[in-house]
Amino acid sequence: PPSSRRRSDRLNVVRQQIESLLGIAEDDAGRRENEREVDEVKVDKLEKILSTGGAAPGYWTIAGSRMFEPDGSLPRPILRRLARNAGCVRAPSVSYDTPYEVGETAACHRWRKRTAACTTYEGLLYGLRFLDAHLDKAVSMTASNVANRKANNNNKGLASVAIQCAHIDPATGFNEYFVVTHHGKKRGCWYPEDSVDLSSLIHHRFEQRIPYAEKKEREKREKLERERKARMEQLERERIAKKEQLEREHMARREQLEHERRTKKERLERERKAKKEQLQRKKEQRERERKMKEAAK
Repeated sequence: PPSSRRRSDRLNVVRQQIESLLGIAEDDAGRRENEREVDEVKVDKLEKILSTGGAAPGYWTIAGSRMFEPDGSLPRPILRRLARNAGCVRAPSVSYDTPYEVGETAACHRWRKRTAACTTYEGLLYGLRFLDAHLDKAVSMTASNVANRKANNNNKGLASVAIQCAHIDPATGFNEYFVVTHHGKKRGCWYPEDSVDLSSLIHHRFEQRIPYAEKKEREKREKLERERKARMEQLERERIAKKEQLEREHMARREQLEHERRTKKERLERERKAKKEQLQRKKEQRERERKMKEAAK
């Protein structure tokens, strides 16, 4: 259900629960106006609890004080949040009110772990079919239509967003959204994520996505520009290489023609010399024959 209390009021409830767990009465906390005195009382109570030898195992008997393999897998952001808060906050969709000593995971955590650990195509197909069977197709289609309308109307002006801020409730681990019901007076209520209006939630997520979308679009344009420049440089290099190859082929063809012409000229010169020498030998032979005939007469 929606809650009009501020975040500080809900944190005060958690603080009161911690004080009651430590045995600090509300009157004692009210009489101490100094916050430092209240903190000192809390520290004293914790020291007394931890100093008792028999009570210490009662606080650290989770799973027999041994490591165990959980049934499910939590997303990494939730794990980091739990680690930063030393396990003092709750994770969403984890049951802490069961007779088990640790939080009991849900079907979504077990599905996440099995899907991440599957190594076969059949296992992945089974996980996808299981996920598809649990999806609300009507809500998905409605969300897609709202997102498309928001994307198409984004350049026409910024519309007022009903959700002004959001935070994680430490008591449940789910997100809570402050939805403004009267835009003129800026009044609203806190709604959990399963009760907030779908259109308002999509508009809020879309507004949060705009800076990242602009950065991604800018990086995409820069990448396309780099690819275009690289392609132009590649084409220029190919053109220069082709031109140099054509010049080399032209020079090789000219050298080949020059070599053939020179070879042909030398061959003709040799033939001409050989023919001239042959004619000279025939002339000398005829001259000798003539002289021999004259001598015989």
